[in-house]
Amino acid sequence: MQFTQADRIFSDIEFLIKEIKTYFNDLDSDTISSEMYASRIANELATRLENINGVIQTTLLTYLDKDAREKISDWEPVDQNRYYDKGIREKVSSQIRETDSFSPQIWPKKYIKVASGVVAAGGLYRAFSSPIAFYSGTFISGMFIVVVAAGMFFLVPRAVDKRNKNKTLEELEAYLDAVEKRYKEQAQKIIDEYVSLFNEITPEKEKDGGKSEG
Repeated sequence: MQFTQADRIFSDIEFLIKEIKTYFNDLDSDTISSEMYASRIANELATRLENINGVIQTTLLTYLDKDAREKISDWEPVDQNRYYDKGIREKVSSQIRETDSFSPQIWPKKYIKVASGVVAAGGLYRAFSSPIAFYSGTFISGMFIVVVAAGMFFLVPRAVDKRNKNKTLEELEAYLDAVEKRYKEQAQKIIDEYVSLFNEITPEKEKDGGKSEG
């Protein structure tokens, strides 16, 4: 059984991730150092991902409910009541909470450049103690760390600084691509679970397309 509204969630996920990429890409300028750039990402990324987690969950369940209500609109009242009594939305929401369905469990690769005995910051490193999740009490406790050797107070040449920022952005985009893929996979699982529960209360004549006689 096809739930057409629910399929819109995949383009929604793409849009939300693209917005985050665009935001951090636009932060880059000649007036911000690579260290400050990575620090802004460290301070803001978790909150931005947490916000879209809630949007994705609420939007997907709304799409699924709309699809379901459209399908039961021409059912007999007794059959419609089975849908409401089933509490499908509540069951799926509970499953998301219990299993952390939207927990990508993805770590950005570690990028640390070592040169002349100096540990310089070229990219990002996040040490997750808990995965990305809708219902995580401590959403992402890790942070991107810019490692600068003690006593390193000289100005980083602009070319090197720009290269470091580019590397940071490349790694961030790769990480967000992986998160997007995981979100879509989990969204599909939730759709499948909702449809499976819906099929359990669907009258046989409706499973045949709702065109059975009598």
